[in-house]
Amino acid sequence: MFVKSANEFCELIEQIESHEPAPWLAAMGAILLRLDTAIAHLVEVTPAPPHVWLTDMEKRFELYSRLKAFLGELDEYWSEADLHASDGYMTGSLSDDFSDIYFELKRGLIVHRQGYDGQEQAILLWTSSYQHHWRQHLVDARKQLLEFRPRTPAAGRKPPVRAHKPPKKPA
Repeated sequence: MFVKSANEFCELIEQIESHEPAPWLAAMGAILLRLDTAIAHLVEVTPAPPHVWLTDMEKRFELYSRLKAFLGELDEYWSEADLHASDGYMTGSLSDDFSDIYFELKRGLIVHRQGYDGQEQAILLWTSSYQHHWRQHLVDARKQLLEFRPRTPAAGRKPPVRAHKPPKKPA
């Protein structure tokens, strides 16, 4: 289940040019839910070794830029840190979340295709990178995508407009 969801996530990222942002985000929300469920199971049954960081910053920035242009005003959101900082800056970014998740999943998928030993190594890569890096990206992106869940009637529904003022802090 995890490998299928990871493939679907990567394919959807790689095909952004053939989609409109709102339906793409709705599809992404469904995939992220499946990823979240599947990685939770992998983490339960697999001890994670220390995470090895790769320096592929140019490729990450290229993907981030493509996603940011594609999502436009739907990209940014108020993160939990923004609410605590109260400085008026919106720092959450779906493009950042998706880029980081993509590269961690893709790296594992490449290793996974190398046969049995590769499959074991891929699981270790995914669980380690999840626990040390992309867990918070997944949580943040899922929170933001709740508003893009399909609702009935779906036909003609416009995507929600995101507020550009910080939400009020809870009392």
